[in-house]
Amino acid sequence: MTAVADKLREARALIERGWTRGALERDGRVCMVGAVNMSLCGDAYWQLADTRCPEHRVRDAMWALLEDATGTPWLGDWNDKAKSKRPVLAAFDRAIAAHCEEHARRGSLDFRLRRVDCL
Repeated sequence: MTAVADKLREARALIERGWTRGALERDGRVCMVGAVNMSLCGDAYWQLADTRCPEHRVRDAMWALLEDATGTPWLGDWNDKAKSKRPVLAAFDRAIAAHCEEHARRGSLDFRLRRVDCL
């Protein structure tokens, strides 16, 4: 697997444990953006400009995949309009699948051998 797929899965698991809207984190529950931040740096309020967590490239890739999966660059707004965590989890699933498909298309033998773990 790749760092991006691993972190998308980690963020998805955070949503599964507890989802919120209207805040990055509330009482241990996180929104989509908070989950991405927590998966990378352990802090829902981490900002891209914060140099304490050097995962910028992974975050950019995660963000782009989630934008494609939701159809919007406004992930926080999209999350807040959801009525439950089900569409949020589904967006993470689509992002993970898209990432895995992209790697499979690139033809990495190592990735293809482990592809079942990616889906």
